[in-house]
Amino acid sequence: MAYPIVLKHRNQKVLIIGGGAVALRKARRLRRESFEIIVVALKFSRKAQAFFKQNGIVFVKRGLTEEDFPGVDLVFNTSGNEKVRGMIHRARKHHKFWLNDGCFPGDSDFHVPASYNQGDLMLSVYTHGKSPALGNRFHEYFEDCFGRDWQAVLEILGRERKRLLAEEPSEERRKELLRRMVEEIPEAMFEPGDLLPEEKERILENIQKAWKKDDGNGEKI
Repeated sequence: MAYPIVLKHRNQKVLIIGGGAVALRKARRLRRESFEIIVVALKFSRKAQAFFKQNGIVFVKRGLTEEDFPGVDLVFNTSGNEKVRGMIHRARKHHKFWLNDGCFPGDSDFHVPASYNQGDLMLSVYTHGKSPALGNRFHEYFEDCFGRDWQAVLEILGRERKRLLAEEPSEERRKELLRRMVEEIPEAMFEPGDLLPEEKERILENIQKAWKKDDGNGEKI
């Protein structure tokens, strides 16, 4: 069984074991989120070395040791090595960290779904390890099918939600007002491509005005 969560990190330290394509992919994603990263491997691909150097990521060309684990919060094992697997297993008896192991998924404490991000909007797909390729296909679908103006919509919805939490005591009424604002989002927002500036402005204005509409009983909501 798996329970989906979003990890809000605060200066967590990440250890990546391995220096190939998978390790590079993990590092790229973690770097975007500003994790502190150290990578340990006996050898590194040219692409991995170049990326680590360009982004100030510490990478050490040697085998894994027990001294690599103290202070680490997350461990990504991409080595596929049984000896490394054993070292990690022993380290877990003495150190507290979460493990992600793509080669031995049964050892993992957590998995990372394929995700599409646009500002504060994040859409994720997880296949329980059955087909990461399908998850990546969904990622491509999200990229192709969603416009690029969702962050502006989220900014307005977030601002109005904060205002309603402060000003409207009724939870039911707050939910209704927020629902109406979301209903003002047209189908065009779910289609490929960017909106014209005037279209975007009109949509954002309608969302902001939604709570002022009549509820059918002569009252403004």
